[in-house]
Amino acid sequence: MLGRATADQLLCDATVQMRISLQMNECICRYKSDEFCLLFRTADTQVISQRLEEIMNAVSDLPAKAHINYTLHLYCGVAICQDGKFSTSQIGIMLNQAEQALKTVKSGYDNEIAFYNHAIHQEESLQRQLENGMEEAITQKQFKVYLQPKKNLATGEIFGAETLVRWVRPDGTMIFPDQFIPLFESNGFCVKMDLYMVEQACLLQRRWMDLGYKSFPISVNQSKLLFCQQDYVETLCDITAKYNVPNESLILEILEGLMITDIPAFNQTIQKLRAAGFQVSMDDFGSGYTSLNTFTSMDLDELKLDRTFLQAIGTAQKTKQKTMMGNLIATAKSFGIRTVAEGVETLEQEEFLKSICCDLGQGYLYSKPIPAAEFEKKYLKNS
Repeated sequence: MLGRATADQLLCDATVQMRISLQMNECICRYKSDEFCLLFRTADTQVISQRLEEIMNAVSDLPAKAHINYTLHLYCGVAICQDGKFSTSQIGIMLNQAEQALKTVKSGYDNEIAFYNHAIHQEESLQRQLENGMEEAITQKQFKVYLQPKKNLATGEIFGAETLVRWVRPDGTMIFPDQFIPLFESNGFCVKMDLYMVEQACLLQRRWMDLGYKSFPISVNQSKLLFCQQDYVETLCDITAKYNVPNESLILEILEGLMITDIPAFNQTIQKLRAAGFQVSMDDFGSGYTSLNTFTSMDLDELKLDRTFLQAIGTAQKTKQKTMMGNLIATAKSFGIRTVAEGVETLEQEEFLKSICCDLGQGYLYSKPIPAAEFEKKYLKNS
């Protein structure tokens, strides 16, 4: 925004401000990019906070002093040598701890300081455990399929179900997706996880067909890394052929945020998927920044409206949200796209969705996510 020369000068000026704050036997270094490391010779958290606040306030004032209309925010992650026996061998550990603390801030609205603590340590330890155990977990089928039904709002019948994954360890403890999915997305393991879930969905379809049950289409979430692979469509076809299930029985749910990164490439993959018989759904629509123009340029089978739309009903934003949802659903229908509302929890919400001709509802009003065996007993054996 400011140009390289001005930005570099700001970094140099910030360095001067940090150097001024140093005491005897303390040091500063530029760690990387716009990150700096400071070594203070104190373990007193109040003293550390006070000194850092003085530094951050001084650095935040730099643009104004240079007559630059730009707000500068700083974020600090702090690790303390608790036993007082500081050594150079601890530097790597403390840097890592400070970085872990730093990840808990960065709100973008104010200068912030976070100290590495027990809670962060526990979270870091859990992430290491998950990463160390993920390969074994997929081999031993510790990842279990849960299903949440989608209800046809016009007929009251169950239209299909979305697969949701739960990690159940051998000791019975359950790990929920929000604890491991972000990790898998960052380390690339989500590719294996997504294909594993596709295979589990095909196994279910094969079982239901063999038992003569009514077949429901099953939705499976797909991550960006998998969706962008060159042999993605061929890999999916190999899995469905392995279990001899029709491609039409799978709905591939792609997060809204994935779609706006490379629209031409995305559309090309969608066309290949639909040509092969798969259905494609845009998940969590409304949670990001996809424009109507982007949405209408996609060759989709299904649009899932994010739960935040329904959460506004009963608030001051109710009228606007209802109008927006009605317009979105009308637009989707004009393109022949099926609509699903997520997060349906009350009869009032259901009645509203019926009034605007939404096709499907999904949420706790009908069922929470349940194990595949329970879903089969509740919705298939009794039908």
